[in-house]
Amino acid sequence: MTKPMNKVLKAQFFVDDLSDDQKNVITNINDYIKQGLTGKQSSVAIIEGAAGTGKSVVLMELVRQYMTDKRYKTSLVVNHPELYKAYREMGTAIPNMNVSTIRRPTSLINYAQKNHEKYDIIFVDEAHLLYSKSEPYAHYRGQNQLTDLMNLAKVVVVVYDFEQVFQSKMYWDKDLLFKTIGNHPYKRFEMNFQYRMVASDEQVTWMNDLTEEKKSNHSLATVTSNSRSTIKLARCLRKLRRVTKNTV
Repeated sequence: MTKPMNKVLKAQFFVDDLSDDQKNVITNINDYIKQGLTGKQSSVAIIEGAAGTGKSVVLMELVRQYMTDKRYKTSLVVNHPELYKAYREMGTAIPNMNVSTIRRPTSLINYAQKNHEKYDIIFVDEAHLLYSKSEPYAHYRGQNQLTDLMNLAKVVVVVYDFEQVFQSKMYWDKDLLFKTIGNHPYKRFEMNFQYRMVASDEQVTWMNDLTEEKKSNHSLATVTSNSRSTIKLARCLRKLRRVTKNTV
């Protein structure tokens, strides 16, 4: 029995009208998945993009297509605990969705290896959170979770944001990703169109230059003068919290 979907989650992960860019990406990934399902080796579809480019919307559209279709054996995994809870909650509101197929990576890998299970498609959100080495305290004794997932599925669809860096046990960069994929077929689907950011082009460029430690051609005064949004700086986290609390 399905339940009404949480309005906040629905706004975050679903849109009534997909953009042309999103539709094109979904069509191209669908073509790649169908090709991969008939291949001899497991293949990897890589959805790339910074925060706000609609990666989660595209992923959820694919999840809704394949994980409600009984012709395919599928699973969705995510290592982020809060996002995992959100996906499980959303799953209860999607008709024909089996919520038990939404799991944490370690849980799926251990279960599948113990029971000799294989999958057609495994979807991985926040793939930069996959363990890139053994982590016995978290009950993961493999060497690389992406390798294990590739061994379990014909097609693995992963969502990466390479700008996010975490603990060494789950650190990923492009070199490690492609080294892990090795000789397996893969295709990159880059998303660089922003949806969740209300800012001028100058502000976006300035923020990108800042995070990439580049010298910007725009001054802070310039990027804040011609936009509906503003940029505020704080000397410490306590002051930043006070500023954000007063502006939300």
